[in-house]
Amino acid sequence: MLGIAVPGIAPLSTSVEAPRPALHGTMMGVAIPGIAPASSSSVPPAGIPGPLPPGTAPRTEPRKAVEIVPMPAPLVDDEPEIGPAPQRIKRGLPLAWVAGVVAVLVVLAGGGVLLWLRNAPLIVQPRLDAQGHEVLHLTCESCQDGTVAELYGNHA
Repeated sequence: MLGIAVPGIAPLSTSVEAPRPALHGTMMGVAIPGIAPASSSSVPPAGIPGPLPPGTAPRTEPRKAVEIVPMPAPLVDDEPEIGPAPQRIKRGLPLAWVAGVVAVLVVLAGGGVLLWLRNAPLIVQPRLDAQGHEVLHLTCESCQDGTVAELYGNHA
């Protein structure tokens, strides 16, 4: 095989003309018996120039180089820095402090009322007089002389 030119692989002439692609042939242009059809009425044998399919013309200029798109600009972060998540600012006093202050105020108010009422003890005793009528006997040791007590329009 070395040194022998197989038709269709090596050019038969030394012309600079570009070879035409073989139609309905193999990639190399040589059909191995049993794999590809040996002959066809519409297709010339490989290596023999034949008519080109309609709408195609032989290439006269070389292929253009592939254009490479330039690199894109570097990514710019256009969103502003937000910073850390906002913290809720607690205002006011805790409920336990408010409840404690209210409880202390209630105790102080109750103690003040108790002391204020304790200064004037009034002792009331129901009795019967000599005629058998009901009489209230009032005793007030801390009351000043001349203090007047009133009940249902009666003064004593």
